[in-house]
Amino acid sequence: MDFIISQYFGNIYFFYLFVIWCLVWKGLALWKSARREEKYWFLFLLILNTLGLLEMLYIFVITPWIDSRKHKKLTHEHHEHHEHHEHHEHRSE
Repeated sequence: MDFIISQYFGNIYFFYLFVIWCLVWKGLALWKSARREEKYWFLFLLILNTLGLLEMLYIFVITPWIDSRKHKKLTHEHHEHHEHHEHHEHRSE
């Protein structure tokens, strides 16, 4: 086994560092997706092994994008509700 690892990775310590790197990013992404109750992202991240790239993309790009869309939607709905409420106040006068 060590021969196969050293043949492909050259150095056993690099291999261990590589495994730790992948586990850290996968763990962080899985933790975040579970806390956000995003079941499909959790399964996707659990099954695919992308050397930490998809996990970093999820943490630093996708979740902020989802959050900004949710914020814009909530702001828009609040603004529409406020306008609708003002419209009813003016009609009653």
